[in-house]
Amino acid sequence: MGIGRVKREEVSGAYGTTKEVDLYTPEDNNAYETLARQCAEHHISLDVFSVANTFASLADVGRVCELTGGRVQYMPQFEKEQSSNRHHLTSMLQRLVDRDCGYEAVLKVRCSAGLRVEHSYGNFFNARGNAFTTDEMEFAVIDQDRSMCVTFAYDEPLAEGTDAYIQAALLYTRSDGLRCVRVHNLALQVEPLLSNVFRFADLDATCSVWQRSAARQFVDKQLMRATPMAVKESLVDQCVTVLFNYRKFCASSSSSGQLILPESLKLLPLYTLATLKSRALRGNLVGNPPRGFIDVRADERVMMMGLLNSLPVEFCVSAVYPKLYSVHDLADDCCTLDEDGKFILPPQLPPTAEKLDEEGIFLLHSAMCCYIYIGPKASPELLLDLFGVDHADTAEQTLTLFETLDSEPPEGDGMSARERLRSLVEYLNSTIPISQPLEILTKNDWRANRFMSALVEDRTRNDVSYVEFLVQVHKKIQYKFH
Repeated sequence: MGIGRVKREEVSGAYGTTKEVDLYTPEDNNAYETLARQCAEHHISLDVFSVANTFASLADVGRVCELTGGRVQYMPQFEKEQSSNRHHLTSMLQRLVDRDCGYEAVLKVRCSAGLRVEHSYGNFFNARGNAFTTDEMEFAVIDQDRSMCVTFAYDEPLAEGTDAYIQAALLYTRSDGLRCVRVHNLALQVEPLLSNVFRFADLDATCSVWQRSAARQFVDKQLMRATPMAVKESLVDQCVTVLFNYRKFCASSSSSGQLILPESLKLLPLYTLATLKSRALRGNLVGNPPRGFIDVRADERVMMMGLLNSLPVEFCVSAVYPKLYSVHDLADDCCTLDEDGKFILPPQLPPTAEKLDEEGIFLLHSAMCCYIYIGPKASPELLLDLFGVDHADTAEQTLTLFETLDSEPPEGDGMSARERLRSLVEYLNSTIPISQPLEILTKNDWRANRFMSALVEDRTRNDVSYVEFLVQVHKKIQYKFH
């Protein structure tokens, strides 16, 4: 009801087709677009928390976040009666309130002759032109949990032996009202050797640019109405092109049967595959029941694409390549503080089903997911310690880890297994800009498919395994040579 009433419907038949992009693209001249621009012009930032089980058209509603420097949080299974849901929502709101912010911010990016700003990515506003190609960005609020990305293009050849200059100047107001300017200057030597470009390549920055570019392709009506499959193929082609150029121009002579990877980018195929399998970019099985089911609904994908478009660079890889921990066999000192006050983590496992054990309990964590998976043969004693039940079947039960405690949990040797696991989840959530609700599940739970598909090194119903992806990339590189 009212001005902001959601008018369009979720068309299930659009998933997996060229019309799917319409579900992620804001309608022209909608009320939320108008509200977003008014808020941005008056330096008001908005965050949206959606707890609706029905279609909320976050592509439209989320514009108020995209243009004001805010963020969308989507929680469709939210039930206020569940303490874990209340705990997660409270934690997210507390982080929003407690963070240090800059207000009424303007970022200007300048570069020396021969270079120009080509594209800009992030949640910001530009009142004077196309935000995608601007060198000036406006933010109602800016903080450490958000970042912007700028790519450059050549206007003319750069002379060898000279320096190229880049400046990023941020004008903002502190919480105490003081107007400040923060300036970053870079003098970068023009490098004539392509081998040195690969040698000093930044893997995290490369992944961040590619993720943002892919997220934009999803919603750009000018790009031939890109489908998830077309966007994924474009991302694979970028990976292949980079590795092909390294093999052609930099690698020493070697057997054509070898896949040659630059040292700085040796994990590029792995993180490319992880990005492809993320819930922001993975393909949907087409909507009609005879052909499959809908894996990622539009509102969830809108949230995830917004996340990729705004995450700080240091978190972009860990967002798509989750951390897997075995939590049924924690060492005595795990999930406590060492003598230097640092949190002791259990050993991290690669996200693959090969590391799972039917008798084990595992935590899978990233900025895009948070799952506790209970093996079908998990110890009844451990289940009782962790969840207060001696048998777990989340298809029929609702398990929680975050019920209200009468007192603060003890530290060190006095901590129970439940308190250790709770401390681990809370610590991991505190290390990332945004977290997802904790989901506790067993093998026969419908959410088990979501957990298994987050094990990005494995083959899934729609995607290949990491080993198979390496083979595909190698074949594409060989094809380019012929």
